[in-house]
Amino acid sequence: MITLVLGGRRSGKSDIAQEVVGSGPVTYLATLVADTPVTEARVARHRSVRPASWRVVEEPREIAAVLRATEGTVLVEDLTGWVGNDVEGADFESLAFALGSRAGDTVLVSEDVSAVRGRLPATEERYYDRLGELNQIVSRMAQRVLYVVAARAVEVPRWHPEGSGIVPLAAPPGSGRPPPCPAAPPHLLGRADGGSGGGRQDTPAVGSRRDPVPRPPSGSASARTRLSSTASASSSAGTSSR
Repeated sequence: MITLVLGGRRSGKSDIAQEVVGSGPVTYLATLVADTPVTEARVARHRSVRPASWRVVEEPREIAAVLRATEGTVLVEDLTGWVGNDVEGADFESLAFALGSRAGDTVLVSEDVSAVRGRLPATEERYYDRLGELNQIVSRMAQRVLYVVAARAVEVPRWHPEGSGIVPLAAPPGSGRPPPCPAAPPHLLGRADGGSGGGRQDTPAVGSRRDPVPRPPSGSASARTRLSSTASASSSAGTSSR
């Protein structure tokens, strides 16, 4: 199962990600390069709060290779640092196919680029553009996406490609059916073999229930017109009686 944990800076997404993986055997894949006082402080904090029993792998660039070679649960902390280490060289395709081929659970932490405000220098704009692209790729592959605000997480529903409703993110209790682990759609990765006219390859729905899309009641516009006409008539009657 792939889980993406998104949030703004200092939102508490790292703590939520640790809660998601639980206390069992975990490989912690660290991407951040501690080359400034700020990043050194962040690394020190992460070390102080994660379980000492976890296996730690520090890899700033080749995280796809680590994922392919690692069994069991992996927590990637984080995609933000990985893209920042090599903005143009970060291989999204290799990462996507490594995620899609894993048997173990993978939890990935990333910063929500929509939380960034104000005009940025061109280099930073490019960085956030790339990170946003990666977030979308991983989100489309993930069976679960959590958005974190002030140390509280909400689960982001998956919108069905047919526009017919919201699809449950997990199999119904007792069904015995695990969520699927799809490969990344080729058109998201710019693959030459994806074709220009290929359809979107989204994750199939898990479970049979689909919540209907909320729609305004039929005739709501005319109802509002009748209400407005009634109110005007009442107002006129009140004025004439006075």
